[in-house]
Amino acid sequence: MVELSERKNEFAFYANLEVGRLLEQAQDRELQRHKNEQMKRDTYLRQRNQEGFFEWPSTNAPASTYSLSSDVFLNTDGLLSYVGYRVGRTLGVSKQIRRQILDCVFHNDLPKVISPEYMNEWGTPKTVARLHKLAETIAANTRNKKRNKNGDFSDAIADWQSDLDYLFHKYYVGKFGFAWPKE
Repeated sequence: MVELSERKNEFAFYANLEVGRLLEQAQDRELQRHKNEQMKRDTYLRQRNQEGFFEWPSTNAPASTYSLSSDVFLNTDGLLSYVGYRVGRTLGVSKQIRRQILDCVFHNDLPKVISPEYMNEWGTPKTVARLHKLAETIAANTRNKKRNKNGDFSDAIADWQSDLDYLFHKYYVGKFGFAWPKE
């Protein structure tokens, strides 16, 4: 009987040892998985923080109970308006002309039409700063008109969204050494 009891104890000891080893391996795998995920997150954040990365602006305009008065906008006529960029049914120019204007704004020095601070926001030609300002300006106009219920701005909104798509495919995708951000 004693021998059988000793064997059971020895078996239990080795079984516990094996279970402990398996648990330790599982913990090591989980720790390694966590480290790998952290490395991926760190790499993604480093990539995002590289100069030249910005998320393409959204034109989504969720409803709000708050509204902005028009006097908060310092520049009622911005650079795009100054260079002849117009959208919509009434005063809009053709898609071909709008895109020529957008190309011209992206590739060339700009006229100094507003304050130096405002003009500095546009960066230099052919840069991420220039593209970002162009895209953000058009997206902001789109969002503002989507929220405006005092008229039909559907043609202007469609023009802006078409122009954003044009800028996105012509200048953003794969041009500045960064990938389109994934959700």
